[in-house]
Amino acid sequence: MRYLILSTVADQKQNDYLELYYADDLSLGEVADEFQVSRQAVYDNLKRSTQLLENYEAKLHLYADFQNGKRLLKICKAILQKIIQPMLIYKHWQIN
Repeated sequence: MRYLILSTVADQKQNDYLELYYADDLSLGEVADEFQVSRQAVYDNLKRSTQLLENYEAKLHLYADFQNGKRLLKICKAILQKIIQPMLIYKHWQIN
């Protein structure tokens, strides 16, 4: 998820590195080979990208808000199920 958030604020080169390393699970060496750069260049780029994400997260709380939203959605779903379940049972009695 953090990769998705960062991909909206990172430049294209950072996105390419991030996608190959995190989403496609390539090693530093494999990413380096793909772009014909050193492993150190890939490592440095990923480190800068991660720091960029952490700076945005500290200021905007995007990931924390996303996690909180997921938690609240789960709670709402549980509440709705408790409300709907008796209705379904009652409807079943009415049909039969």
